[in-house]
Amino acid sequence: MPFVSYTAMPDPIVSDMNAVAAQANAVGADTVLINKPLGTTQGETSGAGGIVYNDVYVNTQTSVYDMKANKMIMSVTAETWIRQGDPYPAQIRSYVKTLVNKLSR
Repeated sequence: MPFVSYTAMPDPIVSDMNAVAAQANAVGADTVLINKPLGTTQGETSGAGGIVYNDVYVNTQTSVYDMKANKMIMSVTAETWIRQGDPYPAQIRSYVKTLVNKLSR
């Protein structure tokens, strides 16, 4: 059953892999997926009526860890487009949901 980390893991420890492993073990997680931003790029596109949109592309790295074997089993990079004017949290949730579905295949 999936477990959402932000309900048990405060942001300050996310960069500490030993703390992540300890918390994952404490909640009984057998797999941990970590998605982190690598950087952004920007570009412009023209819309209807000559409107210019500033597009932001976020590059991420997603790593999957097998907690029983205590090793990384997969790591991929991806780029997603942040749509101007759309709520950022909803876009990230959608991106992560799609990423998890594809990784599970």
